[in-house]
Amino acid sequence: MSNKFRKIMRVLVYCILFAIIICCATYLLKDLFYRYKEQSAIEQMRIEKQNALENVDYDAIEDSAFNSTKGKQILKEYRGFYEADNDFYGWIKVEDTDIDFPVMFTPDDSDFYENKNLRKEILPPGAGGWWIWIDGHTTEDTENVIIYGHNMKYGEMFGSLKKYYKEPDFYEAHKYIQFDTLYERGTYEIISVVKTKDYAEDESHYRFYDHIELDSEEEFREYVDNAKKNECFPIETTAEFGDRLITLSTCDYWTEDGRILIIAKKIR
Repeated sequence: MSNKFRKIMRVLVYCILFAIIICCATYLLKDLFYRYKEQSAIEQMRIEKQNALENVDYDAIEDSAFNSTKGKQILKEYRGFYEADNDFYGWIKVEDTDIDFPVMFTPDDSDFYENKNLRKEILPPGAGGWWIWIDGHTTEDTENVIIYGHNMKYGEMFGSLKKYYKEPDFYEAHKYIQFDTLYERGTYEIISVVKTKDYAEDESHYRFYDHIELDSEEEFREYVDNAKKNECFPIETTAEFGDRLITLSTCDYWTEDGRILIIAKKIR
């Protein structure tokens, strides 16, 4: 093999490596820029929410100053969001975590927000989505509101939920969840952290996602008992028939089609 040929091959290899580096760098920069845009938009919503809270004297305000829907008053901090987008349902937050997001609701298309960015543009397969959304079968009387969010690779959205079973002290420091609807603020206490799967209908396992309307004591007790039976670690707090529940759900890779559920009851 001649020296000239070796030089040509060396240059060719360098060119290929350089092209690979450029492609990888471009992909990473685009990904970082995209994440920055989405995070900035969410942060702006957080600022608007906080400004509304700080700039309103609830004791001095007239009822007519609140928007209303279905005869109910919308909380002042959420009025602007609902006016801009009627899909807006509420807000979820866990103190001292990355979970601090608006929650959306589309009863006619339960999974509408599963693969959308903040401009409601469809994302490519595997890209996740930048929204938190609730199950489309939810009604005002639903005893168990199921709230979905993606387990993003950098920890955004519901990526923090896996810490509940991976980090022993995380639960003790973050056992309360703030979940507000359009009409009322709510604080929930976690009663179970569950690892489960998205079981097919023909599999003989308890399918948590099928149980939203827990309007009988038997159904309610079955849901709580299955949560307790499958929880990752013992939690003394439980729920009784008549309690309002939320179930936070995200994918988790402990097994194929794995899911992590955080089940909590309303305490105020």
